Amino acid sequence: MPHGFLSGNNSVTSVKISESVKKIGSYAFEDSYKLKNVSIPSSVTKIGDYAFGYCTSLAYVQSVSDYKTRTMASDKYKVRGFTIIGKKNSAAYRYAKKHKFEFYTSLKYMKVHTVKSCRYRIKNNSEVTFLGIANKKIKNVTIPSTIKIDKKTYKVTSISPNVLRNKGITKITMGKNVVTIGAGAFNNCRKLKKIIIKSSKLKTIGKDAFKNLPKKLVVKVLPKKIKLYKKLLKKQKINFNITK
Repeated sequence: MPHGFLSGNNSVTSVKISESVKKIGSYAFEDSYKLKNVSIPSSVTKIGDYAFGYCTSLAYVQSVSDYKTRTMASDKYKVRGFTIIGKKNSAAYRYAKKHKFEFYTSLKYMKVHTVKSCRYRIKNNSEVTFLGIANKKIKNVTIPSTIKIDKKTYKVTSISPNVLRNKGITKITMGKNVVTIGAGAFNNCRKLKKIIIKSSKLKTIGKDAFKNLPKKLVVKVLPKKIKLYKKLLKKQKINFNITK
């Protein structure tokens, strides 16, 4: 597939690449802002620089590459919330992990489930990630410890990037199983007054997750975790009160 093959295309929404293609050239789909998904066959062994640069509608790339042959360029696609689907331990998997993109082994994990006005995506057989709110009028957001989907119970272990960005919410309560808060998750929530973190398992907070928040915001955490979480939140360069 040549350099700039569909660069700037404003009509294509989905692409399934032929098995005869071995290389996707640099800037192949750059700035194709309506492109939502791409399926890449195992025949492709190289993806050039900025092949999907500025594809702002792109939700996922499905890779069926083998475990060793795929090499992917070093750019970060310039896309937020980007998801790669492929085989675990493949080059695509390592690329996603390195650049902090979501990675799934099956399209079934792409389905969004709405439970009590909140959206979730299944991560594996026991966990889901919180994707945001389905009702824009909600001001008090509760991210539960567990939810049920098709009668099966899942732990809510992560909060996806940018999920509540720019929202007019006033309070957030996180359940006891949250381990990861994605980049920009609560960025610019100017009306936010209180965050309650019930989890004792929180380990990772993405870049700018708590950026541009009110100075009078209060963050309440478990007493036994206050020192650790203060240190973790300090890395966010935030200015608000952290209490027990």
